[in-house]
Amino acid sequence: MLNYVAELFKIYLEPEKRKMYSSSLIQIPAPEFYVFYDGDFSNHYKLLRKQGLAIDEAVRDTIRYCIDNNVMKDYLLHNESEVINMFGFEWNEKEEREALLEAGEARGRINSARRLLTKGIVTMQALKASGCYSNEELAAIAKPL
Repeated sequence: MLNYVAELFKIYLEPEKRKMYSSSLIQIPAPEFYVFYDGDFSNHYKLLRKQGLAIDEAVRDTIRYCIDNNVMKDYLLHNESEVINMFGFEWNEKEEREALLEAGEARGRINSARRLLTKGIVTMQALKASGCYSNEELAAIAKPL
């Protein structure tokens, strides 16, 4: 969501680019947020994605479907390109799980190495020499608790 809002502000501020670096105030519109709880839109979109359509194709087809069936018709007629752009920033649950798993694994590796270091079982030099830890991980291991 934040990426989408940042992209909208970037587009909006493009004509004012030079003014962004001045000390003068730049007026920007208050953002409006919409949540699609409409079953027709969501269900049709999910069905098309499961059938292998790309995000933009599925969104366009779903918008046409909704307009033809008088579902959110007025909103979609006036905001079609914005809806398409918004879905371009679709949340990817699989990527989120993978990122959280990687972060958890890294934390576990760091905590394990830190415990071994604290108990005197291993030295920082040995950890460095092992080549198993990045400089960032070694710095985290060396940090006092």
